Amino acid sequence: MGPLTVRLKAEGDALAARGEYEAAAVKYQAAANQEPEDVSIRFALGSALRAQGQPMKGAGILVVEDGDFLIENQLDWDGVIIVTARYVSVAFQSGSRSTIYGVTVVNETVWNESGTNLSLRGRSEVAPPPPLPCYPL
Repeated sequence: MGPLTVRLKAEGDALAARGEYEAAAVKYQAAANQEPEDVSIRFALGSALRAQGQPMKGAGILVVEDGDFLIENQLDWDGVIIVTARYVSVAFQSGSRSTIYGVTVVNETVWNESGTNLSLRGRSEVAPPPPLPCYPL
């Protein structure tokens, strides 16, 4: 990470720590423009935007490992979401609006976990996927 990027991220971190999320997002965006592949900067930018109530948007493969995936506001995702580890969950809070064009996979890695629950509350629409051939492993 170059010195300009380090400075911009540090300034964004200081602003976010004071609750100045809009100004922090500007610094993080400038840092992300300098280092577009740096995941820590992208995460900080997303956190600052989320703190302002901005929607989470993205595309590709999103992997949440060893943690729960909680949607509180808005999520627009085009691709695959994988949540994996022991005792994980995906939750869409009441009042949130999410559009996922793709698939969400919750991979519980505890082999003897006894049950699976799908609970949709509020206004929910789930479109079934088209049937796919299934082959034994």
